[in-house]
Amino acid sequence: MKNDKLYNIDEIRDIIKQHWTPYLQMTKDSFESYHESMTVSNHLYRNEDPEYVSYMLGPITRSPNWWKGKKALDFGCGCGRNIKNLLDAGDFLRVDGCDISLKNSQYSKKYVEQFYDSSKTHTWETDGYTLKPAPDEEYDYVMSHIVFQHIANYAIRLSILADIYRVLKPGGMININFMDLPSVGPALPAVEYLSCYPPVNIEPSEIGMEEFALLNCVVEDKENIINDFLVLGFKDVVCHTGTDIGTGNCSYYAWGLK
Repeated sequence: MKNDKLYNIDEIRDIIKQHWTPYLQMTKDSFESYHESMTVSNHLYRNEDPEYVSYMLGPITRSPNWWKGKKALDFGCGCGRNIKNLLDAGDFLRVDGCDISLKNSQYSKKYVEQFYDSSKTHTWETDGYTLKPAPDEEYDYVMSHIVFQHIANYAIRLSILADIYRVLKPGGMININFMDLPSVGPALPAVEYLSCYPPVNIEPSEIGMEEFALLNCVVEDKENIINDFLVLGFKDVVCHTGTDIGTGNCSYYAWGLK
């Protein structure tokens, strides 16, 4: 059983602000620098991934009328692929997007506006560990695809999941994809999905921040994801596993209801 203190979100965010602001800034800078290359492909080949179609879009396409007039959010929206796909899949009132990269968030809105009226989406740049300034209980569906594996710090991932809970309406659905990626730096406890309390268990001085900013992470056990969802308050949690179309590594699709 995990220590309940692990889920004191205010305390976790204080640790993030105290120790990991440079990491967040370097992550932000990295994705800003990748923006131009991301616009070239926009990961469009992933639209053909059967797992993406079934697990990420399936809850919408199987009951499109149920989503009529509702709002959705894509966390880590990149260049807008998922926003458009959600609007295509269901008659949403609006599908918004947020990203750690300002360039990505701005581009994604322009991309979607090629297909839909500007009123159908709103995008913004995040601080990297919350969804602010998204209002409380604003969305009926929040998804994230091929994003969380790039967030090497467990405390930051937990902070984001807690904020997704905040912005969901009662009964709203969370749908998060995770996949295993090898770290490009040394193996560290903070890179693992599950870490002991306090959630940030190395000091930034023990590793070069630039090196840490490039790290990815793996899911040691899908039960860790399920446990995090449950402790944060989500209900009816399930986690499907598959094979990522881009890397061939294990992929995870975690669902839950508020």
